[in-house]
Amino acid sequence: MASKRLLLAALLAAVCAVIPHALSQSAPDGGDNLNVTVFVEGMVQVYADSVFTLDGEIGPAPPIQPEYTYTLVDKAVNDEPPNEVPVAFGEEEGASLTTGDIVQTALTLTLTAEQASELGFGFSDSSNGRRLLSEEHEKARRMVLDFHNTKRSLQEFISLTNVLGVLSSISLSSKPKAENPVLVSKEDSKDLFVTNGASLDVSSLTFVFRSTSCGLYPSINSSVVRKYWFNEESLNPKVTATLQRYHSACTYGRLTFTPINNNIYDVDIPCKGTLRGGIAYDLEDGTGNIGMLDGLMALVDLAKDYLRENDRDAYRTWKQYRRKIYIFPFGWKRVYNADFIGRASHGCVSNGNCFAFINSAPYGLATEQVTVPLVFHELGHNIGLTHAAAFDCTDPRCKVVEYGDLTDPMGLGAPYDLEKNLVCMSAPQAYKAGWASPIPGGHIAAGRDLPPGIAKTFTLPSMSLGSENMLRIITDAANTALNGSATTTRREAQRALFVSFRIRGTDPASYDSGLGRDNNIYFDLNNYVWVHEFNETANGMPGVRHSLLLAKLDNKAGKDSFTQVLSTTLGGVTVRVKSKTAKAATVTVCRFLRTNESGSSCSDGLDNDCDGLVDMDDPDCNPALRPSPPPPSPPPKKQVTQPPPAQQATSGGGPAKKPSPSPPPAHKLKKPPTKAKSPPPKTKKARPPPKKNTNRG
Repeated sequence: MASKRLLLAALLAAVCAVIPHALSQSAPDGGDNLNVTVFVEGMVQVYADSVFTLDGEIGPAPPIQPEYTYTLVDKAVNDEPPNEVPVAFGEEEGASLTTGDIVQTALTLTLTAEQASELGFGFSDSSNGRRLLSEEHEKARRMVLDFHNTKRSLQEFISLTNVLGVLSSISLSSKPKAENPVLVSKEDSKDLFVTNGASLDVSSLTFVFRSTSCGLYPSINSSVVRKYWFNEESLNPKVTATLQRYHSACTYGRLTFTPINNNIYDVDIPCKGTLRGGIAYDLEDGTGNIGMLDGLMALVDLAKDYLRENDRDAYRTWKQYRRKIYIFPFGWKRVYNADFIGRASHGCVSNGNCFAFINSAPYGLATEQVTVPLVFHELGHNIGLTHAAAFDCTDPRCKVVEYGDLTDPMGLGAPYDLEKNLVCMSAPQAYKAGWASPIPGGHIAAGRDLPPGIAKTFTLPSMSLGSENMLRIITDAANTALNGSATTTRREAQRALFVSFRIRGTDPASYDSGLGRDNNIYFDLNNYVWVHEFNETANGMPGVRHSLLLAKLDNKAGKDSFTQVLSTTLGGVTVRVKSKTAKAATVTVCRFLRTNESGSSCSDGLDNDCDGLVDMDDPDCNPALRPSPPPPSPPPKKQVTQPPPAQQATSGGGPAKKPSPSPPPAHKLKKPPTKAKSPPPKTKKARPPPKKNTNRG
């Protein structure tokens, strides 16, 4: 406690040096804003956005930079919902924070000159100078003076914003700015991460919103959502790719999502109003803070109010339901945030605030389509999974696209038929979540377990056949522990390669049953070996680094190997596909310290450069195996120029005239052969248009 008091004292001293101390004597009526600063302590909650592209079905999606937003969460009282305040950290400060960080920070509210004047600031406090205030304005003024530059709880801070929000002239238009956060401690809550193969039950509350007050009647309601959530074929036999099956198939049965303890509610709400905390929201026109965080928090408050009145048991046990899902057609009347389709808590704190927001507007109000892969993506964020990235090399220089991995729902992975098939997580994401693990003997450290020049052979079963299915090759020169959770912290990386084999599942709702699309080059994903880099460990903590797809391999010339150059001490690693069957792929992994063979390395029995060729079988060592150089190009033919014809003099002695060009010599030209007519093209049947798909990042 002493260290915490010292931290707060230092923070107060630093900020008080630059913030005005006597608000009552400030004069904002000249056009300056008035800042009110309160010091609080709370737990950070990070929210990750998901976006979609309309052409994601048929071509590469453009690079999109995701948005991250932040709140501070108070301690929960008993099992009731905790207080949560949207805040604005600076870009660099926010990037250094993760869900579960407990920080002390200065929260600054900004009042305009006019709002400050309404509270009597900007005038002398003498009896003949300050205007008479109403009882509400006087109460707000006293609270501002009492709270400024003092330490308060988040609940007290909310009470201040509530008092300001009651006044019609005081409408806070932006999130409080969070400055100079000091990290006090961390909560490492392993929320729904699977450890040691144990099974866990998922519990949730889903709220489906409409608004009779502003004429919003979407076709999606609790009955429709139930068809997509649970395996109840009698309700909707067309939907086999339910949220329940995503959980059972993609986690190998380690997470269960059943109708028990997963409640769904229809909630009628006003689409305009004021949040707890005094910030106005508008779900009709989208006005409010950047990122729509006000509107999202409004849905949370309105859902709590609904439970308080209609399901007291669920309200009292709010904390016990680990997931809260909110479905609303954002932008239904005016497209105010066109690329917003989902947002979720990235990792979840222990006190019960774990949200996923789903935008149902892209399909239109009349549709009953629920995009289950999107919901599964957001619930992946709730666990703490990051986005699945890949390289985009369409430009001369390759760049990383944060949502670019087509093999993973945490990227742009989605089946062609959203209602029938599934696409599950890639090897690194499944490993992070605790759903899948390396094959026996397949968790290795390159520097310790791969002697240079000796290729090791592994057989990888398809990920659709079982949970032990991958290689994890630690390529970190410093941190080589196999159980990274024992040696690494949340922010300490452990560099590693993941190698896996993916084959489309045979049953409609089985693992990877929707992987890839036939006759589509962009979605040619089935029956390949995949190489990813992922520098997270299976430590049960929310991730802070993205998985990165590096290579798609096949046992064909030119596509059968991937090489990564590492540190000077490790050299490099080559992964090569040797063979494939309908159930497994055989690969070799080789570490090299040199990129070609010469001298004594040509007789040591090793494949020193890991090109698959040993000693005299390698053209580096055996010149006879080197391909013959191409023959030299023939010299260009020498062109003979004809001398110009002699000039003829005119009869008048004038200047010579150029003679008329001679006619070309008469040659007998051969008639060109008649070209065979090409047969008419075969008439192709019109391909039905693809079902509208929504891709995320």
